[in-house]
Amino acid sequence: MAQTDEQLIELCKNGDLSALEELLNQYRNPLMAFICSVVRDYHLAEDIFQETFIRIYREARRFRSGAGFKTWLYAIAMNRCRDALRKSRRKPTLSLETEIKGPDGVPVGRMIETVGGEGPGPREEAGGRELEAIFRRKLAGLSEEHRQVVIMNRLSGLKYREIARILGIPSGTVRSRLHYALEHLRKKMFTGEDHNEM
Repeated sequence: MAQTDEQLIELCKNGDLSALEELLNQYRNPLMAFICSVVRDYHLAEDIFQETFIRIYREARRFRSGAGFKTWLYAIAMNRCRDALRKSRRKPTLSLETEIKGPDGVPVGRMIETVGGEGPGPREEAGGRELEAIFRRKLAGLSEEHRQVVIMNRLSGLKYREIARILGIPSGTVRSRLHYALEHLRKKMFTGEDHNEM
């Protein structure tokens, strides 16, 4: 039987690197999507992702049993994002359509392709790759604050109160941002409206 996140982090407290690797593999896609939505720079996002897991490993002993690992993970990632943006003192400039190159310099895909997680997503709900591609393009057009809550709730499975804790905003604000963002996405996807970007 698969171990829970909380069991894996308990193993990390005892120096178990395989437990850390399992957590890293499990959260790679959804956490990278979230980090990219904040910093809008794939290479910076990769650095932040690695820093987040180094911090998770170093601070595993601080994790309180009974607390939600996912909330703790995303809060650490969000703090790393804020630190990186503060250091750079610049607004993110790369598009989510930016091409990503592998270590050998050969293109391997686009940044938007990191937006995705395990479990049901736009493909299962809307049916087919074409609609998923449309969803991803429309998602990239949302403002940062609206895109973040969609990714955290719909693609990463975080609850309103968890998102509120991570972003430092009231649950009601999370709920209203998510409602507005999803309504906006619905209109853009199914009526072809492309004006009034958020």
